[in-house]
Amino acid sequence: MRFDFFVAPCRMVRRIQGVCFFLGIGWTCALFFSFGCRNAPSSPAPIAATSEHSLDTLVVLCSRLFESKTYEDYLSRLASDSLVFEFFDAGLLREDEWSNMLKLSDGILLTGGADLNPKLYDQAGDTILCGDIHPIRDSVEVRLLTWVDDTGLPCLGICRGLQHMNVFAGGTLDAHLPRKHGDMHRAGNQGDTRDTVHLATVVSIPHGVHVELQDESRVISHHHQGIDELGEELEVWAVAPDGLPEGIVHKDSVRFPFYVGVQWHPERSEHHQDLVEPIGKGFIEAMLQRQN
Repeated sequence: MRFDFFVAPCRMVRRIQGVCFFLGIGWTCALFFSFGCRNAPSSPAPIAATSEHSLDTLVVLCSRLFESKTYEDYLSRLASDSLVFEFFDAGLLREDEWSNMLKLSDGILLTGGADLNPKLYDQAGDTILCGDIHPIRDSVEVRLLTWVDDTGLPCLGICRGLQHMNVFAGGTLDAHLPRKHGDMHRAGNQGDTRDTVHLATVVSIPHGVHVELQDESRVISHHHQGIDELGEELEVWAVAPDGLPEGIVHKDSVRFPFYVGVQWHPERSEHHQDLVEPIGKGFIEAMLQRQN
C-alpha cells in the first residue's frame, strides 16, 4: 500500500529539524519531529524487474482491497501456517510499478465493489440503472484481465469480479436484476448491508475447484447486477435457484488452469461449506502449482 501523502510532511519535518539545531532550540524539538516522521509509513521503493520471492510466499494482486480485510483473512485461513501472503491493491500502483508488479504476482484477485460501467458492454443506456460507477477501477481491472489473458495467471473473481470476467470475454450484464429476479440477490433492510442468503448449486464440475455435481451451499449474496449473455469463452458451473449464473470458468483449462468467478461472497459466507472453502483453496493450489 502506498502512503505518498506522508512524503511531503516528512521532508518539511527534516527542514524544521535543521532550523531547530541551527537556532539552538535543542534536542526537544528535534526529537519531537523525528519521532513523528519515523512512525509515518514511507512510500515504498519501486519493485525491481528482477525481484523474486521465496516459494513459501504468494503475491496476490487485487483489483481493490478494503479496510475490513475480509479477502485477505479468507485466503489466509485456508493456507498452511508456513505460507505467507502478500496482498497488493492494483488501484494504488504508480505507473512505473505496474510492469514489475504484474511479473511478480502469483495470482489476480478481482474483488467486489461498485457497478461496472455499461459502456463496457455497449449498453450505455443502462447507466441510469446503475449505482456508483468507478471508471478508473474499470480500467485497472481491464489491465489485470489483459495480463491474465496473455499469461494464464490464476484468476479468481468475486461478485463484481465475476461480472467483469464475463464482460471481458464478450458477455453482457443485466444492469438491474430486480426487474426480472426480485430481491433474491440483494435483500436485507434498506440502509443496512442489504446482504441476502440463498442457495448456490453446482451444475457442472469446474476445472480447479474441488466440488461435486449437485453440491450446494447457503451463500451470502450482495449485488443487483448479474450475467445476462455469457461470454463465448466461458461456461457456467453453478447457478442460483432462479437460474442466474453464479459460477463461471474458462473453457480452455490448458491455457487457464484457474480462471474462476463466483457471484456470491465466499469470504463472508458461513464456514465449512462445499462452495466456500474450496473456492479459495483452488485459487491457492493453482498459484502454488504455477510457482513450481
